[in-house]
Amino acid sequence: MKKEMKYKVLLCLLAGSVLSANTALAAEYTETIKDDITLHSGDIVSVDDIGINNSDKELTVTVNGEASIHAENMSGDVTGINIENNSMLINGNDTAKLNITAAGGEKAIGIDISPQIPNEAIINPDLKINVNSFSYYDGAFGIYAGGNAIFNGDVNIEVNSDYENEVAAINLTGGNKVEFNGNVEAVINSTKDITKPRMGIVAAINTSYGSEAIFNKAVDLTFNANSNTSPVAGVSSIISSSENIATFNDETKITVNNQSGMAIGVFCSGAATFDYDVNAIVNFRDNVYIDTNGAETGSVAILAQADSIVDISKAELSNTAENAVHGVIKGDIQAGTDKDKGLVNLNFTGDDSLIESDIKIANNDAVADLALHNGAVWKPTGLAGGSLLTNLSMNEGVVEQTNAGTIAIRNYSGNGDINFSAANTDTDGILNLANTGDVIIGDARKGSSVNLGIINNNVNTLDIEKTEENLNAIANKIFYDANDGNLDGKVTVKEGLITPEASGDLRFDANSQGYVANITGGNRVTKTMDAMKHIAETAIVAWRQEDSTLSQRLGDLRESDGGQGIWVRMSRGEFNYDSQYENQYNFFQLGYDWARGNWHYGAAVSHNDGETTYAQGMGENRSTSLSLYGTWLGRNGHYADIVLKQGRLSNDFDIYTEAGHTHGDYDMWGTSLSGEYGRKIDLKDGWYVTPQAQMTLMRIGGEDFTTNNGIHVRQDSLESAVGRVGFEVGKAFDKKGSIYAKASLLHDFAGSADTYLSLKGLSNSYSQDIGDTWWEAGLGFNYKVNDSSYLYADVVKTFGGDVETPWQWNVGMRWAFV
Repeated sequence: MKKEMKYKVLLCLLAGSVLSANTALAAEYTETIKDDITLHSGDIVSVDDIGINNSDKELTVTVNGEASIHAENMSGDVTGINIENNSMLINGNDTAKLNITAAGGEKAIGIDISPQIPNEAIINPDLKINVNSFSYYDGAFGIYAGGNAIFNGDVNIEVNSDYENEVAAINLTGGNKVEFNGNVEAVINSTKDITKPRMGIVAAINTSYGSEAIFNKAVDLTFNANSNTSPVAGVSSIISSSENIATFNDETKITVNNQSGMAIGVFCSGAATFDYDVNAIVNFRDNVYIDTNGAETGSVAILAQADSIVDISKAELSNTAENAVHGVIKGDIQAGTDKDKGLVNLNFTGDDSLIESDIKIANNDAVADLALHNGAVWKPTGLAGGSLLTNLSMNEGVVEQTNAGTIAIRNYSGNGDINFSAANTDTDGILNLANTGDVIIGDARKGSSVNLGIINNNVNTLDIEKTEENLNAIANKIFYDANDGNLDGKVTVKEGLITPEASGDLRFDANSQGYVANITGGNRVTKTMDAMKHIAETAIVAWRQEDSTLSQRLGDLRESDGGQGIWVRMSRGEFNYDSQYENQYNFFQLGYDWARGNWHYGAAVSHNDGETTYAQGMGENRSTSLSLYGTWLGRNGHYADIVLKQGRLSNDFDIYTEAGHTHGDYDMWGTSLSGEYGRKIDLKDGWYVTPQAQMTLMRIGGEDFTTNNGIHVRQDSLESAVGRVGFEVGKAFDKKGSIYAKASLLHDFAGSADTYLSLKGLSNSYSQDIGDTWWEAGLGFNYKVNDSSYLYADVVKTFGGDVETPWQWNVGMRWAFV
């Protein structure tokens, strides 16, 4: 006992020593650090002016683990790290992270890099910089760089200001170059009107006076402002006597919110006075996402003015597919002003790319180029009154003209789609495009084409005259000024929910206006209708699948010794239709019967659950039924089986096509009457054969219902008559049971119904016919468990018909009693 206590005391002393050692390692520095230093995890530099300062000599700072710098002064300037006059290296181990907090009453800066440093500053650890402004004086900046620097770790910056001062996450000024090799994330929250901008605009990232910023990993910027006096931007490149450049080589996200004034995603201006020939450039070499929300007119996603360039492409000013990027831009785009020129190049690919913007050149010297590849979409907003492009290059791109503003394109090349939006059709069934702007193309490269379409799924294409009028209504919205044969195309009304596709060749008349020729129509049954037809079929076929043979339902009833019996069975299987759909189902049935003479009379309840998958969606079918049956067991193996069944069928479905999502659900009644006759003929050595014939009459009641998108559906009732002839051949084993194989030929003599659909004054219909001939084959057994119960099961497969059952198994058990 004493020895155990000694060990416990020793362990406590050791733990206390380790805790004391760890506590000692976490140091606090309360004066500015001016010498080489190693900061360990938990160390903190807490000062009221500058945390680390190398203005007197070159410094090396090593960070092992996570350390912090906290500079706070309610009435003066504060800087987390000041790099001035001399070089500085901030190094660290694999877990190095430096947290910098600067909270100042006049100017607050996380890291200040002076233009006077002889060599570039190198900062290797991850950085988390938090800057708070406590007055309206000189501003708040995450990184303020006039000298060269390389940041190799991830950089996270948050700047908060409740005053009128200037703010920025990263500000470059002074002909320097700063490179970021880690991810950069910055958030600026400014709650007051910014009245003291030195450059007329404030931005989360700014390059000016000939500086260059390079971002090699992902960048995510958010600027939340409340400024009426000064515009706010995500990225700006302005005021230069030489070239300013900001280059983003990885995915970039820019979000700018200004609830009181102008918001700009990217602002690029070669000179403040707009009167001499200098450049400012912003390059995006990978995916880009820009979202601007400003309270003031003039808020834009991109503005390039005063001989500046904004280039969104993997290679300089490229419009090719291999150099295109993915992305989303929300906010208008402008090249130049009424005083000067600018250039914007946009090169996007993929159906996940969307430019939701008016794009304009402000004068004849400005340039706005757009390239759309592989489903990329340009959707002008119309908020700026229209769009004017210098060059539009299309490679399976899409333009959606959804507003009243005109789209003017000086030069067009390639092949793409232009889709117009119509509010609806007029009472005469013709598209109303009065509030949709025209598209005017000046020149086109030889061999170019454009496909015109409509964003409306209720266009009358069921009548040939209406079809021609509607196609011409679309074609009339485009003009080709050159009219030199270099541009042709198609005009197409894509199929709607219940209206088929129609198309014609695009031509231009003497007035350069489009019209159609050579009109053709599509399949009258649309994809939506075809899917609805298949879904309806599954409920009908599933009901037909329930009508089983006597041996499937009751096994070998002659093996039952009692006068009464309870039985239960379950089936699971799959059927499909010509590769159009596939249904898997579970069927349960419970029954009771009693014997009177040669007859067994009984009743059963059943439930079927099925799930369907098909090219355009999915569905579920269910049925619950009550069956009454009588089975006659005659001499010499003769038997007859009669089953009357009544049930409630339910069906619900979801269909997804280009015309939209359609959901529906409905119920209907089903009735069937089945009669089966056969004879079991005993052969030698326990072998037997049972020829049999069966006829099933079935009726599924009609039903009216309306889908979620307004399609009214009226289904006629369906009558079916399925005949079957077949046989079982098997071998019995000493009255303990038997095994058998079976085969049948089946034919449905009826099985057809019509369905009528209507939507917004248009009507269509389809017919379905499940009449068919098919084969069925299977294996099964009966096993007498004891004197009062037996087990039975089989597996079947059908083939040769349109509807096939690749597999189905059925298992049941019966208990007999007096």
